[in-house]
Amino acid sequence: MKEYDFDLSECYSPDDIHSLLSDKLPLPEYYGGNLDALHDVLTSPHEPWHLSFSGTKAAAALVGGKYMRNFKRMCENAAAESSELEISFSE
Repeated sequence: MKEYDFDLSECYSPDDIHSLLSDKLPLPEYYGGNLDALHDVLTSPHEPWHLSFSGTKAAAALVGGKYMRNFKRMCENAAAESSELEISFSE
């Protein structure tokens, strides 16, 4: 399983989060940089991934609690839909 670690503590906007993801994950060139596009990528066939997100409390304060709740819910839904995906969150 391929491991990807993301520290969200210095993300100030949704764009910062999606840029961080784009820098580390093998995302397609057409990746739209939004939650719907991320869901599509995470649930499409790929090698098994484990995504670990830290700094989520800081990101909620900087990016906004509503966006981070939606981000986390989307990630949980994607992991439930794909047997090739594990996602963990920590403050």
